[in-house]
Amino acid sequence: MTKTEKAAQQKFADMADVIAEMSPLRRCLLIFAVGLVTALAMPPAGLFFVLWGTLPFFYLTLTDAASRKQAFLRGWLFGAGFFLGGLFWVTHALFVDLAAWWWIIPLALFGIPAVLAVYTGFLGFAVFQVLKYSSRIGGVFAFAALWCITEYLRGVLFTGFPWNLSGYAWMHSLAVLQNLSWAGVYGLGALTVTSAMMTVFVFLKIGKRRARAALAVSVALPLLMWVWGAWRLAQAGETVFHDKVMLRVVQPNIPQHEKWMAEKQAENFQKLLTLSNAKNPADIIIWPETALTADIDAFPAVGTALRNGLPADAVLLTGNIFSRPDEQGREHYYNSLMALNIRTGEKAQYPKSHLVPFGEYVPFRRFVSVAALGALLSGFEDFQAGDGPYMASDFGLPSFSPLICYEVIFPGRVTAAGQERPAWLLNVTNDGWYGDTPGPYQHFAFSRARAIEEGLPLIRAANTGISAVIDSYGHVLKAVPLGETGVIDLALPRAVSPGFYARHHETVFVFVVFFLILAAFLSRKRI
Repeated sequence: MTKTEKAAQQKFADMADVIAEMSPLRRCLLIFAVGLVTALAMPPAGLFFVLWGTLPFFYLTLTDAASRKQAFLRGWLFGAGFFLGGLFWVTHALFVDLAAWWWIIPLALFGIPAVLAVYTGFLGFAVFQVLKYSSRIGGVFAFAALWCITEYLRGVLFTGFPWNLSGYAWMHSLAVLQNLSWAGVYGLGALTVTSAMMTVFVFLKIGKRRARAALAVSVALPLLMWVWGAWRLAQAGETVFHDKVMLRVVQPNIPQHEKWMAEKQAENFQKLLTLSNAKNPADIIIWPETALTADIDAFPAVGTALRNGLPADAVLLTGNIFSRPDEQGREHYYNSLMALNIRTGEKAQYPKSHLVPFGEYVPFRRFVSVAALGALLSGFEDFQAGDGPYMASDFGLPSFSPLICYEVIFPGRVTAAGQERPAWLLNVTNDGWYGDTPGPYQHFAFSRARAIEEGLPLIRAANTGISAVIDSYGHVLKAVPLGETGVIDLALPRAVSPGFYARHHETVFVFVVFFLILAAFLSRKRI
């Protein structure tokens, strides 16, 4: 063993001793702070290398936990810091009507991270259990596997919330992001976490060769992903477009506090019409989520104004809200995407299928209605869910998958299963709720990832930004920045052949996790 390796192991032991000797409060604050720093790996900062320090540190804190309860608490504290750092911007939406919603700000700021941190709490609990029967070497592999599993569970359980997954740490490297085409974001995250955790072996007494091999893997794996991605981009060449499908993406940049003002409706509507009428013709005009605030069936004058105010040969794709009565005559409301043929007046509706809990509906409303919040939520009308994902093919347009707001963040669930593959993805959203915070940048980054995973161009219309045309390799061909008014005129990019992920979804993720579990099992013997 070299002097450098001995020094590294001694530093590891010293660090463990320092943490062990801290008062409980200081130790808790440190773990929380490290979780907070971990959020810097996510967009918009994208400091991916942070994971190579914070995840091994998190594992270290679990190796000397005295009990299952303590391990759960340490995991929960780390997660609370991570989710607070990554999601604090959610509270910005409540400032739109501060007089009505001020009391929810503390609940949103601390409650959301507290709930999501239960996942990392169970991770800590599970690692503690593994370490009772395994060595620290096996524990490293187990930690990586359990981190990946809990991330996946967070993305699918209780409607799912796959926000700020580990794979998104690479959003500033388009080359590394190309690996999404075969691994998906869960698979890329699993490879990233595995690579980051290999650094732990440098500090463990496993022998010079093993330590060097682990360090080599930690460095080589990201490097190989970058090399392969750079090669894929070089092979791709220039973006290919549909010759006869011209897009016009409209970003009206209407402030959220003005969007629903009765006295602003005519002005906002006219702004959309004005931006949509340019000298060059467009086949498809795209407006953001809820750009139309009136149901054209209930208000026929709005439909007439659209047909009179937009190019006759165009198709309008716009977010809108409409209502339909049920058999008992009760009105049900839908957050939808409408396709409208301007010449004929024909239309099709694609209601949002993946609704935001507490944002678009109240879960367990029957039980909430008798609770303390019942009176406060009584005026909140639930949206109804549609039957998507859809494969829309109206009015001779190239088929597309409509995705409203955060429907685009769900990997592997942005196209209709069992149906023909669409030619493009459409994401309409209104991120005006969140101002100039990390939220809109994160949302945009996750949308871009779906284009690479599916091998499909993604067109994004956002009220206040970021609107963009993104090709199948993740190139942002044109964009309107956050907080600006603008229009994008561009031909529709063509799709590429579906990659491994588009055909087999989480196969790579499952394989990596299986490998980690196997490695943990084979390393269970204590050293």
